[in-house]
Amino acid sequence: MGMDGFERDATPSRATAHVAAHASTWPSPLLEPILGAAWRIAGPALAGGVLLVAPVLYRLTGGPEPTRAPDDIAHWVPELISVAGLPLLALAAWRGRKAFVAARSALGAGHGRLTVLEAAAARSGDKGWVTASELERHALYPEARTILRAACLAASALALVAAMLPICGFLATVLLAYAGAVDARSAWLLTFRPLPVVGGLALAALALESIILSVPRRRWAADAAAALAPPVAAWTARLEAGRRAASGRGRPGGAGALRVLSSASLLIVIAATAYALLFGIVAFRGRAVVRAATPMVVDGAAARIAGGEAARPSRLPADPAISAEAAGEALHALATRSETRADPRLRAPVRSYGREPQRPAGRPPFATPVPGADWVRAAAAGLTPDQAAYLRALAADPAAAEISTLARAGSIDIVGTRYVTPFPATAIEWELPIPATMGMRAAVEAQFARALLALDAGRAGEPELPLREILSAGVLLADEAPSIIDALMGVHAAALGLGSLGALYEGTGRSADATHIARLSDAVRRAAAIVGGAQATTDAPPQLAATSARVLDPNVPRALRWQLASARVAMSECGSLRHRLFGESAAYREWKEKARAALVRSPGEEALFDLMLESPVRGDFRARATLGHAAALAAHLIPGGPRCSPIWAGI
Repeated sequence: MGMDGFERDATPSRATAHVAAHASTWPSPLLEPILGAAWRIAGPALAGGVLLVAPVLYRLTGGPEPTRAPDDIAHWVPELISVAGLPLLALAAWRGRKAFVAARSALGAGHGRLTVLEAAAARSGDKGWVTASELERHALYPEARTILRAACLAASALALVAAMLPICGFLATVLLAYAGAVDARSAWLLTFRPLPVVGGLALAALALESIILSVPRRRWAADAAAALAPPVAAWTARLEAGRRAASGRGRPGGAGALRVLSSASLLIVIAATAYALLFGIVAFRGRAVVRAATPMVVDGAAARIAGGEAARPSRLPADPAISAEAAGEALHALATRSETRADPRLRAPVRSYGREPQRPAGRPPFATPVPGADWVRAAAAGLTPDQAAYLRALAADPAAAEISTLARAGSIDIVGTRYVTPFPATAIEWELPIPATMGMRAAVEAQFARALLALDAGRAGEPELPLREILSAGVLLADEAPSIIDALMGVHAAALGLGSLGALYEGTGRSADATHIARLSDAVRRAAAIVGGAQATTDAPPQLAATSARVLDPNVPRALRWQLASARVAMSECGSLRHRLFGESAAYREWKEKARAALVRSPGEEALFDLMLESPVRGDFRARATLGHAAALAAHLIPGGPRCSPIWAGI
C-alpha cells in the first residue's frame, strides 16, 4: 500500500469524526487489551513450535540408533523436550483467543481495522502516540508516520509468520511425505530454513521503527506525564458518557473475519498437537518393537541351540543321494500328522502316516517320565515286562523311517516343501501355520524305543545306529531350519541322541567314549550357559548394526539369522520414524540385498524372504478395533497407512 492509500485508510469514519477532532485517539481503553498482542503471541508460539518440532525431526531424520534401554530416561530426552513445547503452544493459543475476542469488541465499538491492527502490532504505546495522537502530530512528518506504521505492522506480521514456521513447516513436511515429495535430508530445510530469513526481516523492521521513534522519544523525556494525563482523563470521561469509541484509522467492522482467523489459528495448533501426539505414539511403539523384535537373544534360544554343538562330532556322514527336497518332504510328513483340517497354505505331504500314536496311558515305567539316559541304562540292565511292552508300543510307529532320511541328509528345504509358493498377495509372515512338533517327537521316540529293544535283546552293536540317526536328524534341523521352532525341535532330538549315546557307551563297556561325550557335553553346556546368561542379564536391546551384522554372519545358526532378519525388518518398517515417513534408506536397501544372498538357498526361501519384507506393509488391524486402540489408530493416520498396526497393537 502506498503512502497516499495508507493515509486514506487512516482517515476516521464519518460517524466518529467529531469525536476524533477534539480528543486524542490513542490509547482507547478498548484497545489496551490488544496492545502488543502480536508479540505476546509470537514469543511462546515460536518457542513452543521449536521445542515441539525439533526433537521430532531429530528422531525422524537425524536421531542415532538407540544404545540404551527404552526404560532409561536419557533415551526419552527428545520426547520430553517435545512435550515441553505443548504448554507454550497452549499459552500462545490462549493469548490469541483473548486477542481475537478483544479485537472483536474494539471493532464492534467502532474502531477502524487498521487502528486495531496497529494496536496489536505495537510493542509499546509510544508508537501509537506518535502516529495517532493529536497532541503529538508535530513530532513526525506524515510520510515518516506512514513509514513508522508500515514498519510496525511488518515487524509484527513477520514475527507471527516466524512463530508459525516450525509448525507449518512440519505439517507441510508430513503432507509432502504422503506424496513422496520429501526426503529426510530436506525436512530440516523445509521446516527451519525460512526462519532466519523471516526473523531477520522482522528484526530489520524493528530496527527501522526504533530509528524513526528515536527523535520523538527524546522529546518525551521531560513532559510525558503532563502531556498524557489530560487526554486520557478526557477520553475516559467521554467513554463513560457515551460508551462509543472513536474509529481512529481504517474502516469500521470486520469482526466476522476475526472469527474465521481465530478458528483457523486454533485448528493449526490442534493439528500440530495431534500430529505431535501421533508421532509420540509412534516413537513409543517403535521402541517397543525394537525391544520385542528380538526376544530370542534375551530368552536364551541362542544358548540352547549352541548347546547342541556337542552332538556334532557324532553326526552320521551325509548321503549325497538324499536331496534337500527329500529331507524337507520327510520332515513335512511328520509335521502334518497333527493336522486335522486341510490348510490351503500347506502342501500335501508326499507320504501320509495318519495321526501320530499316543503314548500308552499312565506314567512310563521308568525312573524318569521323559525318554533319556535312564531308559538306556534300564535297557542295558534288562527291561521289565512293563518296560518292554511300553517300548514296543512306542516302536510301532512306521513314521520312524523318516528319521533315517533326515539323519543322512546334508541339507533340507523346509519352506519349499511345507508351504504353497509363491505366497498369495494377502499372505503375512506371522500368520503362516506354525509347524507341529508332535509328529517329529513320536517318530524320534519310536526310533529311540527300537534302539532300546535291540539293546535289551542283546544286540549290543545295533542300538548305536538309531541313536546316532536321532542325533544327526536333530543337528540337521538345528543347523538348517529357518524357524526357531524347527531348530529347537532339532536341538531336543540331538540332546536326546547324545545323552542316550553316552549312556549306551557306558552300559556296553565303552567307557572312554562315554567319558569323551560327557566332557564335551559339559564344556559346551558351560559355554552356552555363560553366553546365554550374559545375554539374559543385559538391559539394552541389540543395536540395529549388531542385529544386521549377525544376520550376515555364517557362524550364527540359520534359524537365529532368519529371526534376526525378521526383527531387523520390523525395526526398520515399524520401529523407525525416519523410515516410516521418508521411506527406506540406501543402507537398508543394501542390507536387504546382502541378507537375501546370505539366507536364501531355494525358491521357497526366496518367497519367504519376500514375504518377510512385505508383511509389515500388508498387515492391518480390523477397522472396528482400530478406533479403540491408539497405536493402531496412529498407524492409520500417519504416512504409510495401516502398516504395522497389528504389530503395534499386539505389543
